[in-house]
Amino acid sequence: MTDDTLPRVFALVERTLPDAGPVSDPDAELDALGLTSLKLVELLVALESEFGVSLPEELVAPETFRTPATIAEAVSALR
Repeated sequence: MTDDTLPRVFALVERTLPDAGPVSDPDAELDALGLTSLKLVELLVALESEFGVSLPEELVAPETFRTPATIAEAVSALR
């Protein structure tokens, strides 16, 4: 994972889930912070735009969007 991936993921999560407040724990469970299926799609689009990647269908899964760390791992693997 590149050094800037996780901080950028934190920023996107905070933008997508504003009621969650600041997010700095890489292992924070996103469903506990309010990630719904609609918000997941919003976050997916934001990630693809921010990082210039396209997540393949097999990565568009709850396991990928469990925590900021799991998202950062998936994005880094595509860069």
